[in-house]
Amino acid sequence: MEKYILIGLPGCGKSALGEKAAKSLKLPFYDTDEMTIESLNLDHPIELLRYKRSQRFYHRQHDVIRQLKHYVGPAIVATSAELALMPQCAPLLKEMGTLIYIERSVKDIVKEVKEKERDRAHIVIHIISDDGLSEKSASVEAIKLHAKKSSQYTSVADVILNNDASENEGVNRLARVIERLIRVQEEQKKKEGVSAL
Repeated sequence: MEKYILIGLPGCGKSALGEKAAKSLKLPFYDTDEMTIESLNLDHPIELLRYKRSQRFYHRQHDVIRQLKHYVGPAIVATSAELALMPQCAPLLKEMGTLIYIERSVKDIVKEVKEKERDRAHIVIHIISDDGLSEKSASVEAIKLHAKKSSQYTSVADVILNNDASENEGVNRLARVIERLIRVQEEQKKKEGVSAL
């Protein structure tokens, strides 16, 4: 069955909207970052930050996508920002279902990231050496990413959802889009069933 895969930049609302829309639609919700962190058994913040910028983290994300592909039934999946743009992951995501790009203005993303930056949840870390870290402002990095990646998400997405309103409105929009996709898929199956007779 079809999965509804949320793609987009950090701070665009993939996890927040996805989890609430899944609850509203009574669908399972999966977050590839959370699944990867669990599979790596990471609990120390510095360890986590190191892994989130390492090739091993992205390799494990690929494993998580392959695992999700075998889950039966529809589900909503929030992905890390890079997954849909990685050559080895993008085809797997396309096979799994519909890619929904959560598009958000750079102003709103920066506002969201700055709020999280206050509690250091979204500081962008760059590894210098095994025991040294340098920090860059997540909001500055968000602006750069928006300029660089937004057109790439648009080109791989099957559906673009604008997240420019309140969180509740964003959840409602996402739920309506997924409901519509489910209806279309059900109608298509009925037609295929009739033509097979």
